[in-house]
Amino acid sequence: MTLIKKLNIRIFLGIFLAVFCLYLYLVSSITLNIIERKNIENEMKNKASLLSGLELDFLAQDRKINPELAKSLGFEENNRTFFAYRKTLVASLE
Repeated sequence: MTLIKKLNIRIFLGIFLAVFCLYLYLVSSITLNIIERKNIENEMKNKASLLSGLELDFLAQDRKINPELAKSLGFEENNRTFFAYRKTLVASLE
Protein backbone atom coordinates (compact mmCIF):
# COMPACT_ATOMS: atom_id res chain seq x y z
CA MET A 1 0.00 0.00 0.00
CA THR A 2 1.15 3.42 -0.76
CA LEU A 3 1.49 6.19 1.74
CA ILE A 4 -1.47 8.09 0.26
CA LYS A 5 -3.79 5.06 0.61
CA LYS A 6 -2.73 4.57 4.24
CA LEU A 7 -3.33 8.26 4.90
CA ASN A 8 -6.77 8.09 3.24
CA ILE A 9 -7.69 5.04 5.35
CA ARG A 10 -6.59 6.82 8.55
CA ILE A 11 -8.54 9.95 7.64
CA PHE A 12 -11.63 7.86 6.83
CA LEU A 13 -11.34 5.91 10.09
CA GLY A 14 -10.82 9.17 12.03
CA ILE A 15 -13.89 10.76 10.48
CA PHE A 16 -15.91 7.57 11.05
CA LEU A 17 -14.82 7.46 14.70
CA ALA A 18 -15.68 11.15 15.18
CA VAL A 19 -19.13 10.72 13.62
CA PHE A 20 -19.74 7.57 15.69
CA CYS A 21 -18.78 9.41 18.91
CA LEU A 22 -21.06 12.31 17.95
CA TYR A 23 -23.89 9.83 17.30
CA LEU A 24 -23.39 8.20 20.71
CA TYR A 25 -23.34 11.61 22.40
CA LEU A 26 -26.54 12.74 20.69
CA VAL A 27 -28.43 9.52 21.43
CA SER A 28 -27.38 9.55 25.09
CA SER A 29 -28.23 13.25 25.38
CA ILE A 30 -31.69 12.71 23.89
CA THR A 31 -32.31 9.72 26.17
CA LEU A 32 -31.24 11.61 29.29
CA ASN A 33 -33.39 14.61 28.33
CA ILE A 34 -36.44 12.37 27.89
CA ILE A 35 -35.86 10.80 31.30
CA GLU A 36 -35.40 14.23 32.90
CA ARG A 37 -38.56 15.53 31.23
CA LYS A 38 -40.57 12.61 32.61
CA ASN A 39 -39.17 13.27 36.08
CA ILE A 40 -40.11 16.93 35.82
CA GLU A 41 -43.61 16.03 34.63
CA ASN A 42 -44.06 13.72 37.63
CA GLU A 43 -42.81 16.45 39.94
CA MET A 44 -45.24 18.92 38.37
CA LYS A 45 -48.12 16.48 38.93
CA ASN A 46 -47.12 16.11 42.58
CA LYS A 47 -46.89 19.88 43.03
CA ALA A 48 -50.26 20.37 41.31
CA SER A 49 -51.94 17.88 43.62
CA LEU A 50 -50.32 19.54 46.64
CA LEU A 51 -51.52 22.93 45.41
CA SER A 52 -55.01 21.55 44.90
CA GLY A 53 -55.06 20.36 48.51
CA LEU A 54 -53.88 23.75 49.71
CA GLU A 55 -56.60 25.46 47.67
CA LEU A 56 -59.23 23.24 49.28
CA ASP A 57 -57.85 24.11 52.73
CA PHE A 58 -57.92 27.80 51.81
CA LEU A 59 -61.53 27.61 50.66
CA ALA A 60 -62.51 25.79 53.85
CA GLN A 61 -60.81 28.45 55.98
CA ASP A 62 -62.24 31.25 53.82
CA ARG A 63 -65.79 30.10 54.56
CA LYS A 64 -65.12 30.44 58.29
CA ILE A 65 -64.31 34.15 58.02
CA ASN A 66 -67.25 36.42 58.77
CA PRO A 67 -67.85 39.81 60.40
CA GLU A 68 -68.37 38.26 63.84
CA LEU A 69 -64.97 36.54 63.71
CA ALA A 70 -63.33 39.77 62.59
CA LYS A 71 -64.91 41.68 65.50
CA SER A 72 -63.80 38.99 67.95
CA LEU A 73 -60.23 39.40 66.66
CA GLY A 74 -60.34 43.17 67.25
CA PHE A 75 -61.13 44.44 63.77
CA GLU A 76 -63.77 47.08 63.33
CA GLU A 77 -65.62 48.32 60.29
CA ASN A 78 -64.37 51.51 58.71
CA ASN A 79 -67.15 54.02 58.17
CA ARG A 80 -64.87 56.86 57.12
CA THR A 81 -63.91 56.01 53.58
CA PHE A 82 -62.08 58.66 51.56
CA PHE A 83 -61.05 58.42 47.95
CA ALA A 84 -58.22 60.34 46.37
CA TYR A 85 -58.95 61.93 43.01
CA ARG A 86 -56.48 63.45 40.61
CA LYS A 87 -56.82 65.44 37.48
CA THR A 88 -56.08 63.54 34.32
CA LEU A 89 -53.23 64.81 32.18
CA VAL A 90 -54.88 63.73 28.94
CA ALA A 91 -58.10 65.22 27.66
CA SER A 92 -61.03 62.84 27.43
CA LEU A 93 -61.89 61.59 23.95
CA GLU A 94 -65.64 61.78 24.62
